[in-house]
Amino acid sequence: MMASEVGSTNNEPVHVKISSEKAPLIHGRSVLYRLSNFFKFGRVQHAEGDGYVEFGSLNVDSSRTLGTFAGVFSPVTLSMFSALIFIRMGYIVGNAGLFVTLIQFVIAYGILLFTVASVCAISTNGAVEGGGAYFMISRTLGPEFGGSIGTLFFMANIVSSALCISGCAEGLIESFGPSGYLSGKSALIPDGAAMFAKTSVAILAVVCICLISVFISFFAKGYMEIPIPDANTLVQNATEHVNGTYTGLLSSTLAGNLYPNYSADYSSKGAMTDFASVFGVLFSGVTGIMAGANMSGELKNPGRNIPRGTLSAVLFTFICYILLSILTAASTSRFLLQNDFMYMMPINIWPPFVAVGILTATFSAGLSNLIGSSRVLEALAKDNVFGSGLNFIIQGTWKGNPIAAVLTSWTLVQIILLIGSLNIIAQLNSVLFLLSYLATNLACLGLELASAPNFRPTFNYFTWHTATIGLLGTLIMMFVINGQNIDPTIEEYPHWLSLVDHMKVKAFVELTVTKTVREGLHHLIRISGMGAMKPNTIVLGFYDEETPIDFFKNSQYATDIFENISTLPNSTVFPLRHTNAEKNLDSIQYVGMCSDVLKMKKNLCLCRNFHTLNKLQIAKNSALKYIDVWPVNFFQPTDQDPFDTTSLFMLQLACIINMVPVWKNLHLRVFHCEVSESNASLSISDSQNSISEFPRVSNELRIRKLLNMLRISASIKKIPNWGTQISGIKGHSLIDSAVENQYESSTESTNVLSNVSRAYILSVNQLIKQHSLQTATIFMYLPAPPVSNTWDENTIYRQYLQLLTELTADLPPTVLVHGVSAVTSTTL
Repeated sequence: MMASEVGSTNNEPVHVKISSEKAPLIHGRSVLYRLSNFFKFGRVQHAEGDGYVEFGSLNVDSSRTLGTFAGVFSPVTLSMFSALIFIRMGYIVGNAGLFVTLIQFVIAYGILLFTVASVCAISTNGAVEGGGAYFMISRTLGPEFGGSIGTLFFMANIVSSALCISGCAEGLIESFGPSGYLSGKSALIPDGAAMFAKTSVAILAVVCICLISVFISFFAKGYMEIPIPDANTLVQNATEHVNGTYTGLLSSTLAGNLYPNYSADYSSKGAMTDFASVFGVLFSGVTGIMAGANMSGELKNPGRNIPRGTLSAVLFTFICYILLSILTAASTSRFLLQNDFMYMMPINIWPPFVAVGILTATFSAGLSNLIGSSRVLEALAKDNVFGSGLNFIIQGTWKGNPIAAVLTSWTLVQIILLIGSLNIIAQLNSVLFLLSYLATNLACLGLELASAPNFRPTFNYFTWHTATIGLLGTLIMMFVINGQNIDPTIEEYPHWLSLVDHMKVKAFVELTVTKTVREGLHHLIRISGMGAMKPNTIVLGFYDEETPIDFFKNSQYATDIFENISTLPNSTVFPLRHTNAEKNLDSIQYVGMCSDVLKMKKNLCLCRNFHTLNKLQIAKNSALKYIDVWPVNFFQPTDQDPFDTTSLFMLQLACIINMVPVWKNLHLRVFHCEVSESNASLSISDSQNSISEFPRVSNELRIRKLLNMLRISASIKKIPNWGTQISGIKGHSLIDSAVENQYESSTESTNVLSNVSRAYILSVNQLIKQHSLQTATIFMYLPAPPVSNTWDENTIYRQYLQLLTELTADLPPTVLVHGVSAVTSTTL
C-alpha cells in the first residue's frame, strides 16, 4: 500500500523513519525550537539516507543548482527594490508625508507577510517542479483553478517587468541625458534562469553598496540648492530656473514632512495624487515575493529554500524602506520631493552610485520578472490549459530554456511599455499582483478549510487565519488602489421612473454610462425596448445655439418632488445646459450620430424650434390652423418621389399627431412641388406594401388618391412655378455629390446630393415661411448625411449641418424626418 511507504498511521508496524514532511501531524514542538531552526540557511533537514520523498523516490535533477541565498533571497530582494528604492521614494514621502508613508508600508508588508505564509504553505506541500505558484496550486486543486492563478501571475510579471524597464528609462532620460554621468550602458544577457540567479548575487551586492552610499550621504551632505529637472513642466519655465532645497538632517524639515500634502504629479501630465495613487505606486515596488517561487524548477530544495529566502528578503527590504523614508523626510524639503523624483543623485557623496543602483536594480528586477513570467507560461503550455494555442511554447525550448516563452513575454512587455507613464503602469501592476495574491490566499484557505488530504504543508506558521487576513487585505486594498464608483444609473433610474409615473405616460426607461454622447446613443439603441418590442424611430434635438429652456416648471405637470434630491452638491436631477456653457458634443459628432442611427436601420427625426411651440394657443383655436407636410427632398428637388419611405413616414407621423385631442382641430396640409408631369407610372408597392400601381397621371392626382386610400383627411397645396424657383441651384456647389439613401432598402432609388447653393436654400426657407404663417408644426424631408472619406469628414459634415440650419431657420416648430423602416400602416 502507498500508505506504508509514506509513514502510514495504520496499526501495522512499519520500519520507516518519519520525515519532517509530516511535521504538521506532530504536535509538541515549542515555538522557540521552531524559530531557532527556521533561519539556519545552511542546515539540511535530511540526508539522502533518510529515504523519504512524498511521491516516492525521485532522482536528483542535475539542473537544480541554486540554494536559498542565490535562488530566492537575491531575486526577491532585487524585485522588491526594483524602481521604487531610488526613483519613487520622493514621490511617496513628498505627497503622503512620513506618517502616512509608514502606515502604507505597514499595510503593504502586512499583506505580503500573510501572502508569503500561503506561498510557503504550498511550496512545502510535496515535490515542487518548475512553474512556481502555478505548479504548486495546480497539482493540489487541478489545472483549472491553478490555470486562472497562473494566468494572473503571468500578466502581473509582464506588467512588473515593463514597470522596471520604464523606471530604468525614466532615470536615464530625466537625469543622465547628454550631460549626464553615464555616456552609455552595457546589457547582461544571462544564459538561462540559473545563470541569472547566480549573477543576481553580484547585482544585489552592487545595489546594496549604492543604497549604503545613499544612507551615508544623508549624514555627510549639508545644505544645498538642487535644480528642478526640465522635464517638470508644472513648475519649470524657460525664463527662470527653479531650484529645490536639500537641508540635511534637521528637525524642522522632518516636522514639515510629517503629514500628507498631495499635489500634481509632473510625470503623469499633472494628474492629482491621493492616498490610493500613492499606495498603488508604493505597493508596485514591493510585489516581488513570488520571484523565488518562480525559480522553483532551479532550486535544490524548494520546500526549504522558498520560505526562508522569501521571509528573509521581506524583512530586509522592510527595514531598508523604513530607514530610507525617515532619512528622506528629515533631510529634504517637500517641494524638492514632489518636483524631483531623482533627488538622491545630486545629494549623493558620489552621484554615479545612484545611477548604477537604478540601472542594476531595475534591470535585474525586470529580468527576474521576465524569466518568472516565461516559466509560468511554459508550465501553462505543458499542462495544455489553453489547448493547442500554446504548443509553440513547448516546441521552442533550447537546452532547457523556454526561448519561445521568453520571446512571447518580451513582446507583451513592449506592448505594456506603450502606456508611457511609470505611475500608471505601477497602479496596474499593483492591481494585478493583488489579484494574484488574493487568488493564492483563497486557494490556500479553501484547502485548509476543506481539510484536503493532499494539502499537508510542513510550514508551521500557516493557518486559515493567515489566509483569511491576507485574502481580506488584498481585496480591500485592490479597491482602494483602483476603485470604481458605483454605477450612477442605479441612483438615477428611480428618478426617471418617478417622472414617467408623475406625467402619466407609458414609457420604458433605459440609462447607460459611456465616455461620449455618441457612444451612449449606440448603447441605448441596442438595449432599449423589451424583447422583440424594439423602437424603430430615434428622435433627436437639433444642433444649434439655442439655450435649453425648462418648460416643465411652467407646465401642468410642474412639481417640486425632484428638487434637492441629487446626491452631488450644487447639482440637479435633470440638469440643463446654461447660457455660454460648453456643449457635450460638437457638430461633427452630432452629424455622425445621425449617420449612425440610419446605419443601425432606425428612422430618424430631428426636432427644431420647438421652444416656440405654445400648446395653449393650439388648444384655444387661435391663429394656428395647420400641420404642414413637405414631402420634398430640397437637397435633390429635381428627383421627387412623394411615395418613398420617408414621404410615407412623414404622412404617418402627421396623421398620428392630428389624432391627438389637442391637435385634432388643426388641418393637415400636404405641399406638392410640381416639377414635371412626364414621369412614368409610379408603384409604391413592395414586399410589405400592397398599394396597387397608379396609372400614368400627375403626381398631384396620385397623392390625392393615396390620401383617400389611407383615409387621411388632408388638403393638397400646390406650389406653382416650382421649376422656375429651383432653376438657380446649378453652378453654386456647396456640397459635393454623395450617396444619399445608402441606408434604405435595395428597392429604393439611390439619390445623389449635388450642387446645392446657399442662395437656393435661403430661397426655399423664405418660401416655406410664406406658407407657414398659421402653421403649428412642419414635417420636412431630412436628407441622409453625405458619405465622406475620413479626411474630408469634418468639412462635409459641417456643410451638411449648415444647410439644414439655414433651411429651417426661423420656421415654426419643425420635424426633419428620414424614414428607413417600411411603412406598414398603408396596408391597414
